[in-house]
Amino acid sequence: MLGHTKRRTITAATAGIALGLLSFGGAASVAHADTAGPITFEAPSYNTGTINGQNGWSSTGAYDQEVVATPRFTSFGGQSLRISNPVTSGGFGDQTFSPALTQPAGESLAPHFDSTFQIGTTLGTQQVGLKMSVSPDNGSGARMSYLRFEDQGDGIHVFFDDVTDPAFGTVATFNETDIATLDRASAHMIRFSIDFFAGPANDVV
Repeated sequence: MLGHTKRRTITAATAGIALGLLSFGGAASVAHADTAGPITFEAPSYNTGTINGQNGWSSTGAYDQEVVATPRFTSFGGQSLRISNPVTSGGFGDQTFSPALTQPAGESLAPHFDSTFQIGTTLGTQQVGLKMSVSPDNGSGARMSYLRFEDQGDGIHVFFDDVTDPAFGTVATFNETDIATLDRASAHMIRFSIDFFAGPANDVV
């Protein structure tokens, strides 16, 4: 989950993540106000098992997530973060979060945010019902952007949501677009690039 970029909620991480599972591997997270990464999930910095409590990561809910050895894709290195969705929740505070930035990006101090990660499936065949979302947040749970990855018959569909919010106190409208279909045979690099501008509803992703 992303908000102004203090931390990222991940179902994908900066280094290796496995979709269903999803796996995250080799990537870097960057904001002009602060920099973190690259995170590679490699030993000895990371141990196999839950990501919770490792190097600033948190995941306190009963979700299916763990650092695993021998990822499917060589670009992930020797270990990756694997996440799936057999357990879901409408809450956000106990989801999987990457390490927080010391100085978040936002309109006032650091008006640009960049973050990249690799993602791929653990299997080359469809995993029916497999899906996950990734968002940067502002450290308080407010999303700054949103991508959802869904395993469908022809590959992994990527959905992007933006928001139309006329003003404070009004009802926001979420606008969803299917922007890509990813081949299960490869790992894919995903990038968030966000520019913040003063005023409501005018940031650019």
